[in-house]
Amino acid sequence: MPFFRTAILVLISTLLFAGCNTLDFTVNFKGIDGLKAGDPVVVDQTPVGRVTAISPPGNGTYAVLVEIDKEFKPFMTEHAVFRLAPSRESPGQTVVRVTQAAPGGSPLQKGAIVQGAEAPPVQGFSGMLKQLETGFGQFMDEVGKIPESEEFKRLESAMDELAREMKASGKEVQETMKNEVLPKLQKELEALKKRLEGGGRELEPPEETLESLERKLDTLREI
Repeated sequence: MPFFRTAILVLISTLLFAGCNTLDFTVNFKGIDGLKAGDPVVVDQTPVGRVTAISPPGNGTYAVLVEIDKEFKPFMTEHAVFRLAPSRESPGQTVVRVTQAAPGGSPLQKGAIVQGAEAPPVQGFSGMLKQLETGFGQFMDEVGKIPESEEFKRLESAMDELAREMKASGKEVQETMKNEVLPKLQKELEALKKRLEGGGRELEPPEETLESLERKLDTLREI
């Protein structure tokens, strides 16, 4: 019996100690975009915590309880900005992405309630993004003419123009493009790859073309 009593006390102490090592607080969002308990909280591409619970909407907002691991507590300050974004690692998953509006700042306290931010409007990009979306579709219909295809040339030009516009934009818009738009372009490119692989065509010219498009996507991610 003493053994079991000791084991129980050790277990309770461990759980209490573990709870003290995390930072738990609430982020209010107007919508959750498919977010669910267990989805990660990330800084850049690094998981720093997780969503532990989501309350039903009240007064037009969802209360999202998050738990931040001990080593990443210093990132959680009054200047932290919380947004929902598509996961770069797991298509179809939503994450809570954390950025810093300014360096320093007072640390968030356990039990704090903060307001999540909405994605900034990506102004000036809608035309180019529509061109890219259309370009991928037309490109897939003309894979037999790669790389001489005019569609391929227009697609490359649109990606080059997108890169120039991103470089001229603010950091907030750049981050939104990287987190929400570029994953969609990557998905289009993956669909094109599957189309080529299943089409029974000679793949050497398409592979060169796809490598060119992938390099341009990499350039966009590095801006």
